[in-house]
Amino acid sequence: MDNLFAQQFARECEHAWNSHDIDNIMQHYADDIVLVSPIAAKLLDQAEVKGKDAVRRYFIKG
Repeated sequence: MDNLFAQQFARECEHAWNSHDIDNIMQHYADDIVLVSPIAAKLLDQAEVKGKDAVRRYFIKG
C-alpha cells in the first residue's frame, strides 16, 4: 500500500463514518474482521467481535 492509496482510503473511511451509512461503512472491512473493544465488552458481554456480519450488528447496536 502506498502513501497516496492510504490517504485516499482514510478519507473514504472518514466520509463513510460521517455519513452514518452502515453499508458504506462496512464496505471498508474484510469479511473476516476481528474487532476488539472495551465498548463491545460492555454492550455485548464480550470484547471480541468476529466477522463482518457480527461487526455490522455491533455498529448498529452501538
